[in-house]
This record gives sequence, C-alpha cells and structure tokens, in this order.
Amino acid sequence: MTTASDATLLIGSAWRSASDGSAQELVSPVDGSVTGAFAQASASDLDDAVAAAVDAARNGSWSTLSDYERSLVVNEFADLVEADLEQLALLQAREMGKPVGFSLERDVPCAVSALRYCAGLAARSSTSRRLPAALTSTRYDLSAARGVVAAFGAVQHPVAMMIDALAPALALGNTVVFKPSAHAALSAVRLAELARQAGLPAGVLNLVTGSDPRLGLALAAHPAIDMVAYTGSRAGARVVGAACMRTLTPVRLKANGTTAHVVFADTCLDSATRLAVRSMLTGRLEARGMGVRILVHRPVYRSFLAQLQERLEELLPGDPTLADTRLGPLPHQRCLTDFRGFLGRLEERGAKIVLGGETDSLYVRPTLITGAPLNSGPACEHESAAPYALVEPFDTPAEALVGLTGLDGLVRLALHTPSRERAAWLVSHARAETCLISTCEPGDQDEHDDSEDEVSDYDISAAAFEGFARDTAIVVDW
Repeated sequence: MTTASDATLLIGSAWRSASDGSAQELVSPVDGSVTGAFAQASASDLDDAVAAAVDAARNGSWSTLSDYERSLVVNEFADLVEADLEQLALLQAREMGKPVGFSLERDVPCAVSALRYCAGLAARSSTSRRLPAALTSTRYDLSAARGVVAAFGAVQHPVAMMIDALAPALALGNTVVFKPSAHAALSAVRLAELARQAGLPAGVLNLVTGSDPRLGLALAAHPAIDMVAYTGSRAGARVVGAACMRTLTPVRLKANGTTAHVVFADTCLDSATRLAVRSMLTGRLEARGMGVRILVHRPVYRSFLAQLQERLEELLPGDPTLADTRLGPLPHQRCLTDFRGFLGRLEERGAKIVLGGETDSLYVRPTLITGAPLNSGPACEHESAAPYALVEPFDTPAEALVGLTGLDGLVRLALHTPSRERAAWLVSHARAETCLISTCEPGDQDEHDDSEDEVSDYDISAAAFEGFARDTAIVVDW
C-alpha cells in the first residue's frame, strides 16, 4: 500500500509512488524509529524516468539555454541548498547517522561551493556550444552536453556526493536520472525538490529510489543512457563499470578506498596520532569507507600505539543530531553484520583487537587492530562505515611501501616525516590519489585542532567537467 509519504520518484514534472505500489520504510540508525518511506521503483518506473530525461534532452529546454542562463538556475539551486543547511544536516543524521557538525561545517558548504563553481566555470567557458549559422571558417571545435547522465549516490556523505555528480552535469546542459543509496533516499528527495524550486525544467532531473540492486544495474545498462557517474562501493563500481564496458558507455567511477598513514620515527607523535584519529571519524567528508591502515616505524611503534589508544578511548559514539558528536552510529544493520564477520576473519588470521571490537549495537566504538601482516592486502581490508584502523610496524621505507602497494584502492596517503626526500620517494611509488605530508618534528608544538578543514578528495576543480561534455572537431572542405 502506498501513501503520499512514499512518493519519492521524480519523473518528469511530478512526484509519484511506485507503479506497482511497493515501498519500504526507512529506519533511523539513531534510535530505530521510522523516519519515512521511499518508493521501490519498478522496471517500468525506471524506463519512465529515462524517457523523461531523453525528452528533456531532445526538446532543448535546458541544453539550448546559454551557459549564462543555466548558471543562473544552478546558482539559485546553490542558494536554496545553502538556506536549507540545517534541515539537510539533520536529515542526513536521522537517515544514515552522519553527525550534524560535519554536515554543517563541511558537507553542505562544499556542495554549495561545487554548484557555484561549476555554474561560474560553465558561464565563463570560451568553448563553443553551438555552430554558427554560416560556416565561414575551415575548422570548429564544438563542446556540447553529452545527453542523459545516469548518476549514483553513496550512503556516505549523501548530499555532497549527489551534488558532486549534479553540479557538472547540469551546468553543462545534461539531463540526469539519479539513483541514491536506499539508506539516504530522503536527502536525495530533498535536494531534488530544491532543484525543482530553483527552476530546472521538467525532466532535467529525475529521481528513482529503491533497494533492489538490479535497479541500479538496469539504469547503468540502459540503452538510452549517454554517460554514467558512479560513487560508492568498490564492488558496485566493478558491476557498473562492467555494464558500461559491455555497452561502451562513458563512465566516471569514484569508488571507496583505503586511507593509509606512514609514521616515521623522526616525526611528532602527538600530531601523527591526532591526524590518525581524525581519519577514523567516518562522518568526515574525507572518509572513504574502507577503514585506516597505519604503518609505524618500529622504534616508535609502541609509543605511537599507546598514544593512539589513549586518544581513541576518549572517543565514544553518540547521537549524531547533537552538535558536539564526532562519531555517530553505523548507517544500517548490514554494516554491523559485515563488520562483525570482518573482525572474525582477522582474528582467524592471527590479528588482535586491542581496543573496541564490540558489535552488539550500531554505535560501534573505534576499533584498533594489530597483528595483520603488512603484505596481507585486500584480505585485511573491508568496506565499512565502522571506525577501525589496522596498525603495524615497519623497519625500512621499502617495507612500508610493500604494505601500501598491497592495498586495494589507496585513495589517501598521509606521510609523517620532516624528510622531504623520503616523503617524495614514497609519494612517487605509492600511487595514491591524494597525498598529505606532515613535516612536524618531535618537540614541535601541535597547534592544529580537529575543527580545521582538511584537503578533500572532492574539492571541486575544472577536472570535474571531464566526461560530461561531448567534444566534436568539425572540418570544412577537408
């Protein structure tokens, strides 16, 4: 039975429930209460959403506007998101456990900045979007909207990740069919409604919700899709990437990955342990869903481990709707079940849980694990919203590199050493997406605090536009 509350499918100009009436309640990880419901989109609902996006792309209500005219709408969207800051933060906290402080300070402001940046960059573009009526030159370089974009959102950071796909896609004139995580559907509904209020024409943004994994696969493989933008798990990225490969559909994949720290004996341990704890705060925008691997130079291994454990013992999970909470609950029960299995597999391989490890509640304490071999690679990695870190000693930089190169998807690498030569060597060999270097030395005063912004993998740049436009070279009288 459907009700108005589960009308979470935005197709063309209207919100509607699933065509077959199916819906699912969304249970809050905060207290187990029902926070709402979302429609379980059927195959026909998905076809309708794609058809609406195709119609909008063909009628030119969005793509034929000038870059400047589109930028006005996208900027209005940014203004509405900014005005809705507190509601979006609270919505994320209630539906998937993200502490409101991180949303207020980082996620929503980053989403607003991304919208404004893409709107401004598109408006200032010198690339031609249309051919002149008379072809007076011998060559033209044309850059046009790719067409219909299928975009996927992740359970972590739902607002920021949805805007990460929408901002460049919309600014360049594409139409979008967006599928959010089933555990963050309400945030997506709210953002889609704000986009409509900003003045997006009907069919430019369409939203399909549902928990059936076949829905996402059908969207990625749909023959009318011109590009896919995926953010989420590595397993999901492989499935979506394979579907796009079969149809030769251009795809942008942003998969979860591991954060690693390499701590040398000549660094300031107070600074290194503080930054390591910050990496374990899964609500931070910088968290990428696969835990933290910390490699520590053997001369300071025991001291580092003791200081890290002392810091983590003071960090307790709490109510994410409260402003001072730094660690919220896991998003859903399956996360807890999977994490419990992961810890069991580690212990079977000889690893030792030295802190945390309790899995009787979604409110999981920080978990500290030792004894996992440096070259264990993916066997000691787990995609999870749980706050955990594996800490192991190393003797030489080459040995530390072995531990890094064995990781499945190293997205962030933090090096703690005042030796810039050593840091440069590791950066050049580790193949991480983002590298951070702390040159703090023993005895230096660590004057930073956890409220300061960190470099984000999602900081927007001109590279965000890559793939969302179709470039054509036109030669006359060749």
